[in-house]
Amino acid sequence: AQLRRRGYDLPVIAVSASLDAATTAECAAAGMDDFISKPITRMAVLNVLSKWINRRHADANNAR
Repeated sequence: AQLRRRGYDLPVIAVSASLDAATTAECAAAGMDDFISKPITRMAVLNVLSKWINRRHADANNAR
């Protein structure tokens, strides 16, 4: 949440050992945009990064 107050607008991705409902809620409340659960795989990282890169690209195109 502090990053958002300072104007940081890039995605913040949480990495957690477990992503149960309570942990997900805590991360969202702290300002996280997405989550990756351990053990981390290359595919999980690529998927979440792709999701946010594509979203930002679409947002930029819509702003034109």
